Amino acid sequence: MLCRQCGATESSICILHYCIVDFNSFAGTMSSSSYFSDSNPQWIYDVFINFRGEDTRRNFVSHLYSALSNAGVNTFLDEMNYPKGEELNEGLLRTIEGCRICVVVFSTNYPASSWCLKELEKIIECHKTYGHIVLPIFYDVDPSDIRHQQGAFGKNLKAFQGLWGESVLSRWSTVLTQAANFSGWDVSNNRYIVQYVTLSCFFYLTEQSKFKFRIK
Repeated sequence: MLCRQCGATESSICILHYCIVDFNSFAGTMSSSSYFSDSNPQWIYDVFINFRGEDTRRNFVSHLYSALSNAGVNTFLDEMNYPKGEELNEGLLRTIEGCRICVVVFSTNYPASSWCLKELEKIIECHKTYGHIVLPIFYDVDPSDIRHQQGAFGKNLKAFQGLWGESVLSRWSTVLTQAANFSGWDVSNNRYIVQYVTLSCFFYLTEQSKFKFRIK
């Protein structure tokens, strides 16, 4: 039997596609995209996506956001949840506290954005303090380059040392290593990353909603 989504014969990928069809139908029977976050008032959103806009906004991130939303996962994306022209400030960092899962999309130009790194600092802080789940995705960048701040990724980070200062750079290097050490996905090795991430978020949220406590 062929998979309705990709045309392949039965495999783990096809099972993945059928699961996505099933939980899309399940989510459609609930109140649009707020089912999980509404189950506990401490949560504002289910998922926060941290990413470098110029690298991934119009391709990978837009596909991921659509998949999560279609699955009933209440997802924060800056351009969708902040009015155009409004400055992204400390309110955005507070938003991270109210998100149960943080998806971090690493890309080559990620460290050229101080705001991406400030968000990442907050994400790691929330993981340690509140047990936020951190899911890294490596988009056209080697995971080892993130962990060790090397290659083009490392050069982009060190290029701003004079602007940020050594102490800030050291702090950001630490959180980059910590985030890259979480179990995640390398986009270059799998074309079905969006489906895998969506499924992972959906099942994490299902378990949290079932037991009504933060995963530690």
